Amino acid sequence: MDSGRRNIIILLGVIAVVLLGYFLWVFMPDGRHNWDELYHHDDEKRPPYSTEVMVDLLEGYFPENDLTIMDKKKLAETLPVDTTGDAAPVNYVFVGERMYLDSADRNTLLRFAERGNHVFIASKAIPYLLRQELYKRDCDTLLVEEDTSESEYYYYEDEEIEYVEDEEYYDDITSMEEDSVSFDLEEIKEIARRSANASMSYNESYADTIVAMNFTHPKLRRDSAYIYQYVYRNKPGSYTWYYYENNKRLCDSLFGYVQLGYFDDTYPNFIKVPYGEGSFYLHSNPLVFTNYHLLDEDALTYAGNVFSHLHEGDIYWDEKSKDYYAQSPRNQDFSQSPLTYILSQQSLRWAWYLMLSLVLLFALFRAKRKQRIIPIRAANTNTSLEFIQTIGRLYHLQQDHKGLSEKMMSLFKDFVRRRYGIRIKQANDKDIRLINIKSEVATVHIEEIFTRYRRMNREDEISESHLTNFYNALERFYQTCK
Repeated sequence: MDSGRRNIIILLGVIAVVLLGYFLWVFMPDGRHNWDELYHHDDEKRPPYSTEVMVDLLEGYFPENDLTIMDKKKLAETLPVDTTGDAAPVNYVFVGERMYLDSADRNTLLRFAERGNHVFIASKAIPYLLRQELYKRDCDTLLVEEDTSESEYYYYEDEEIEYVEDEEYYDDITSMEEDSVSFDLEEIKEIARRSANASMSYNESYADTIVAMNFTHPKLRRDSAYIYQYVYRNKPGSYTWYYYENNKRLCDSLFGYVQLGYFDDTYPNFIKVPYGEGSFYLHSNPLVFTNYHLLDEDALTYAGNVFSHLHEGDIYWDEKSKDYYAQSPRNQDFSQSPLTYILSQQSLRWAWYLMLSLVLLFALFRAKRKQRIIPIRAANTNTSLEFIQTIGRLYHLQQDHKGLSEKMMSLFKDFVRRRYGIRIKQANDKDIRLINIKSEVATVHIEEIFTRYRRMNREDEISESHLTNFYNALERFYQTCK
């Protein structure tokens, strides 16, 4: 691997480590609180954006009545719709990011309101079928009466619309007492945020960090608005605040509502939709009813004024409709699959993403081989014998017996040097003795080799018989040496 490619890999590795550290620092769960918008009620763990404080406050809101938390069975199986006669109205309350209803739940909720009960829903999105049912009514159903005192009206764009018949309704607004919240240091289990865009109808949205909320009715409206700021991990941040469409635009679409509240002097976020003998109260910012904001005295006052629109009676708090998987067995099986559970837990979710990233990097950098494919080569063969035979035939054809003898002697000296470490120059008695000791060949045979070589070296021409005898002497040495 060349240095340029190595440097690129090192640089990419450093970038990956830096990005990993950044994501861990930004997205790692807070050791004390879970700052996600959970909205679920859990007495043991009270994260900032959940609703334990709201439930505690509603338990004492109507002292003579009961608060029922619907967390085991669906709305259609729990909510009473047969409240008739002189029975006091019953209130239904939902506070959550999304509301999931099947057809049975929706029909039960509509009958519940139609028979004189009150429905309060604080959610960013309303189920499409429920919204369709509420929005298909004419604006003319909201009657306008001329001879009525100002206390019986609220004002919207210079038009007087009947709000309530009982003037004392606003004179006796119940105040909510501040309740303490203790955030558990133990990390809570994150609730999976499942999307259901096909079945949800989202309100209009507006992004900002701080909004100022207020009421429309003169007896509830304050000169100084209620200030809400979005905070994540104790740091302010931008947030999407939802609101309902403009009243005139909705009236053109055959929908009428009574505006009860707004934020930033422009955006309606709290409305009343009369339905039968009862009413739907819709609030598009459930965040204002969470633990974090209810620690503030102004937020408590605002929440008290919002819930003052409910009539005195039992309250049914809906937890079950916050869970998408609670609506059908098929959805429940899907939501409880292993991968869904992994993605619902923040630590497991980031571990899963990290593993996929590492697999991708491994596949990217290991896709190429470390080195090129080595070509297949034939095994080396020993051609020494063929070479010798070729050289021998060459010398034999030329009849150069003396030159051949010199080559044979040179090969013998090289053999002795490589095997025994003896360099032969004069071939004296000392050299012969050393060769005899190391090769264990008889001295007479060694002397014969040198004697025949010196004899042939003195002659100008060598006969074939002399060369043959010299060759036999060398072969005897090669075959008997150690």
